[in-house]
Amino acid sequence: ILIEEYMEDFKDNSFDDYKFLCFNGEVDNVMICTGRQTGNLKFHFFDRDWNFKRYNYIGLQEPENFTMTKPEKMDEMFDIAEKLAKDFPCVRVDLYCANEKIYFGEMTFFPQAGFDSNLLEQTDLLWGEKIILKKFK
Repeated sequence: ILIEEYMEDFKDNSFDDYKFLCFNGEVDNVMICTGRQTGNLKFHFFDRDWNFKRYNYIGLQEPENFTMTKPEKMDEMFDIAEKLAKDFPCVRVDLYCANEKIYFGEMTFFPQAGFDSNLLEQTDLLWGEKIILKKFK
């Protein structure tokens, strides 16, 4: 039996999670998962410069100048994810941030088993082109 510590962010009683998609040892983007507590789950993508990326159907529905407040520890989380991803052609690194602390979740090599129906077809193609297998032996 594996039991994980219960976590919540006491500041605003919300708890978002951050999924960093990495190619060739570098973080390409982060998917921010919000609304788990309310049942209104949404996924929004941002690059390292905090530009909103319309990689999924939810992203297409957002207004033209959509953004979210960049979490205070986001730059540190990008650095951690990149360190963990350095030896892999493609990996998703999941992190959490609660009460000003960063927690590791998992590393996933096949998110959604490669069948995320919320991603746009052009996103799949774009991400596929980013993987350089020759770099890893």
